[in-house]
Amino acid sequence: MTSTTQKDSSPSPLVRTCFTDPNVERCKRTNIWMSFLHALITGTLAIYSLWIYSPDIHNDYIGHITWLTYLIGCFSFGYFCYDSMDIISNRRGADMWQMVLHHVIVLFTFGPNIVRLKNVGYQTLTLLAEFNSIFLHIRRLFELYNISPHNQIVRLNMYINQITFIICRFGMLACISLGVYHDGERIGVYYYKYIAYICLPALWIMNPYLLYRLLCADFSRKTKSK
Repeated sequence: MTSTTQKDSSPSPLVRTCFTDPNVERCKRTNIWMSFLHALITGTLAIYSLWIYSPDIHNDYIGHITWLTYLIGCFSFGYFCYDSMDIISNRRGADMWQMVLHHVIVLFTFGPNIVRLKNVGYQTLTLLAEFNSIFLHIRRLFELYNISPHNQIVRLNMYINQITFIICRFGMLACISLGVYHDGERIGVYYYKYIAYICLPALWIMNPYLLYRLLCADFSRKTKSK
């Protein structure tokens, strides 16, 4: 009964593919769990790689490559391909285009590095954002299973999510911006133009907006709970 109602009352997705799931709740639950597992694996391994391969990786983000750091990037590339198809096939609403834009930027950033075996250190540094995504997706899981916002674990996750957002996303963007400015066209002539003039400006615009939305959602929820 519930799934039929949700299917009939929900607007149609942009494109119907083999990824399209008529059960909206099941689709949402699957997407959140897949996103959480991807963030948990890549975020944890990115931090581990940046620590275990230090200082070599930090001395040469362009030339550094190991099986671990390379495969993390490949795994993440595959996930974003899957999630892009899932979004187009199932997502409704205005935020769909924002997520598609983010995923396209990631795919065009990771793809050349995977093919050329270059800039893998930068790629690993980028995946620091996924460590923050662990707590972002835990937040979504709490909402999905209707866990009270008054719960101490929920509140703790809220603060960790906000702190790691600033450190892992803005810190990562600052490091990459400085590194790309320093390395210049060593990362690749056309690739440098893409990163410097398209990718980084887009991420510097998107992440403050995402933080603003996150803080508004968190603090409005706290206000309502009072």
